[in-house]
Amino acid sequence: QAARPRRGVGRDPNADPVDQLSVCEQNIHGAKARWKEKVDGATAAFIDEAGPYLCWVHENKLYKLMLDNAGSPYRSFAKYLKEQHDLSRRTGYRITQTIPLLNILRPEGAVLDDLSSRQVAVLRPVRIQHGTDAVAQVWWTASETKKGPQPTPEELLKAKLLLRLETKPDVDEMVEELAASDPGAVVERAVKLLVPETVREAVR
Repeated sequence: QAARPRRGVGRDPNADPVDQLSVCEQNIHGAKARWKEKVDGATAAFIDEAGPYLCWVHENKLYKLMLDNAGSPYRSFAKYLKEQHDLSRRTGYRITQTIPLLNILRPEGAVLDDLSSRQVAVLRPVRIQHGTDAVAQVWWTASETKKGPQPTPEELLKAKLLLRLETKPDVDEMVEELAASDPGAVVERAVKLLVPETVREAVR
């Protein structure tokens, strides 16, 4: 924890200006370090407590049972996050997609600070459709031939194929994500996937 410098000295008009600046900067940085420590601790506690419930709401699409601020059922998890809990899309999807994967891999011995969005894109469908053990199998299979400090998305995808763990895309989530960023892209994506429900959603 940052040491607390002497208070008041930096605001002494009779002191050398360089000394004034030095003391002020020390106090500012010390206060900022203590503030960040408290924020990081509060954030971690929030994720630990609320994370499992947000994951459940997301994976079971329970947010669609609620009405948005306009009185219509939520069609987008990101909109639900913002309106109901004042959480950004990035924070929400980190909690619901990345954290569960880290909680699987770290107890298995993987030394990980984080996962990239592309790594998550490979591993998340494995977790949802094949379970936690399958995620660990993919990770360690890819680790056997990895060229860097951790498996790349391409190496994870290759391991998934070697293990014959086929996964299907989450079409509903693709639709709402594309709709949020580019409504026109929904139609293009729907045509490529040729999924009737997706097409109906895009036309709507």
